[in-house]
Amino acid sequence: MRAVCYRIIALILGLTIYAVASAADFHVRPATECANNGDGTTAACAADGGMAGAFRGFTSINWSALQPGDSLYIVGQHNAGLVVGRSGTSARRITIRGDKAGAERGIIDGGGTLDVCLTDNNHSYLSILNLEVGHCLNRGLQFDNGRGVDRAPMGGAFVNNVFVHDIAGGGSYPTCIWGYGHQAVIENSRIQNCGDDGLWWVGDSVGIRNNAIAGVGIGPVETGDCIQLAGVSRQFNISRNRCDHLAANEKHCIIVAPPDGTVFDATAGGRIEENTCFMPPYDGLDTKGITVAEPNVLIARNFVTGARIGIAAAGPYIVANVVTQFHDVGILATGQPGPWALVASNTIVAVAGENGQVAPAYCLAAYETSGEFVNNIVSGCNVGMAGYGYHPNNVWDTNLSWRNASTYEFGQPALNTTLNTLTANPNFAGTDPRSARSWAVLTAVAGKSLSGYIEPNVGTPFVFDFLKNLRPETPAVGAYEPDSK
Repeated sequence: MRAVCYRIIALILGLTIYAVASAADFHVRPATECANNGDGTTAACAADGGMAGAFRGFTSINWSALQPGDSLYIVGQHNAGLVVGRSGTSARRITIRGDKAGAERGIIDGGGTLDVCLTDNNHSYLSILNLEVGHCLNRGLQFDNGRGVDRAPMGGAFVNNVFVHDIAGGGSYPTCIWGYGHQAVIENSRIQNCGDDGLWWVGDSVGIRNNAIAGVGIGPVETGDCIQLAGVSRQFNISRNRCDHLAANEKHCIIVAPPDGTVFDATAGGRIEENTCFMPPYDGLDTKGITVAEPNVLIARNFVTGARIGIAAAGPYIVANVVTQFHDVGILATGQPGPWALVASNTIVAVAGENGQVAPAYCLAAYETSGEFVNNIVSGCNVGMAGYGYHPNNVWDTNLSWRNASTYEFGQPALNTTLNTLTANPNFAGTDPRSARSWAVLTAVAGKSLSGYIEPNVGTPFVFDFLKNLRPETPAVGAYEPDSK
């Protein structure tokens, strides 16, 4: 009996090892390159129909031949749209790759006529690696894997090292990467020249990391966001992305905003960390660096420059960010009856006088919210710290106000300093606040000059220091460079 059990175990192990080892590679070439449609098993054109060789164009792909764990290599430049026809599993994904060398590198080019470059509808566990897509009218990559509050469990999309560009042909909200689905990861990719948004997504447990995004809202009537999480997106991670404005129509660097009328979900939450936002100078648009309308979100160690408002968030934890060159407000904590806010250890510095810019209204403001505002540096505004609307019981403690026209301003209703705790918030008019030995200055500035303190924290991908000197090197974000393949 024991020998029989051993044989059964050995058989199961053997079958498992064979299943893991049996993942296959398939290939597809442009239809114009091959006279015959092959079985996909080699990268060369087939000598005859059905023989070993590449699929002849996207419409000839035999999706039923691909099994979970298999890879499809896109070989060469295709001027047709790809519609994915197969799901993987959580352990064995379907992978679409474009990482052949030289002229064989995978490219999908819409030529300014295709609506969508790559479409994945109602599939799960798809990976897209090392691919270039561009010049489509409406979408670069489109994932439509379940919609609604109780979205189907489809998802698991993984996008890595992809270059998506020039999706601005006048379609409806032309977006470089657009998707629905849970547990998606978009990372190490370059996204450039998008008519509306760079990356738009709805889903839970989404990771958006280490991407370089430039030139959104370039369409004639669009106002685009670099990254937008729409709907109700829970437990997300948006980190180490860089957004460079190349157009006047950019609206947000990062926005997390459920539709109007959505009731806040107490289980929602996420992290927005170590992102770099270079926003356009204020031009009348309601531009914001980072906007969050969900509770329990950590916004930490980000750098935001430009825009009307640097950071605006409801019920958040806003910690250790640097915000500069804003037009109206540096950091705005808002949203009543949202949860208690913590706004701490931020550096908020207006650069008034440059290019005729006047001093912004507020460096740090609370609007219809309550919370703790502690250990922040606010400088160069008409008002360093302000509270408006319903804002009882706020704590303003150990903040450093430097060269602001006034330190505090509290508006109507008459919830003024009698209902707000104001302690140890010194205001300095001199050039160097280190001369005062208050506890706030010593702990916030830690013996450094203010300009030295404003320089980025370790690990944050800043390009310029506070004095606008170019840093010796820009940290690589792992974005795909087509010339490197």
